[in-house]
Amino acid sequence: HAPPSSSAFLVRLTKTSPVEKWGLHLELVPRSGVWISSVADEGGIVAEYNRGAPEEERIRAGDAIVEANGETEPIQIAAAMQESRELSLIVKRPRVFDLTFDLQGKPLGVIFTHKEDSAGLFVDSIPETSVVRTSGADLAVGDRIFRVNGRSGGTPQEMLYDLKSCDRPTISIARL
Repeated sequence: HAPPSSSAFLVRLTKTSPVEKWGLHLELVPRSGVWISSVADEGGIVAEYNRGAPEEERIRAGDAIVEANGETEPIQIAAAMQESRELSLIVKRPRVFDLTFDLQGKPLGVIFTHKEDSAGLFVDSIPETSVVRTSGADLAVGDRIFRVNGRSGGTPQEMLYDLKSCDRPTISIARL
């Protein structure tokens, strides 16, 4: 069955002083986007926005910024957020779903990318000969893997270890 759809919403933010912080920790991922890895509870413009926003439009970890002041490329989104005092953001809440693979002793065969402090693994490429391709599984370039075998919050290295050390891994995926 198809994973639930993602949703997007518009957010307008303004800094009243150049020293104010947006209060977001972002992760720029080529071929995936600008993911929000954490939101400050206090002291940031986003925290202030969240206090007055409806629940479904609060910015939260795991969301992605798909546009900032008309820019849609990750590098330009980051630049707009650093340079602008007024932001018009389109924030997207990803679809989240699980996939289980029966590897039968074979490697998954997916190439992932991540940074040391990443909040997940990102699918960089899926070779034609991989288990993912041959099984017809719904995994795509740009997907974010945030949980492996029910465990979240680990380092990217721990997630990779969990994937390799199990013959039937279940991964939780966030897709824009």
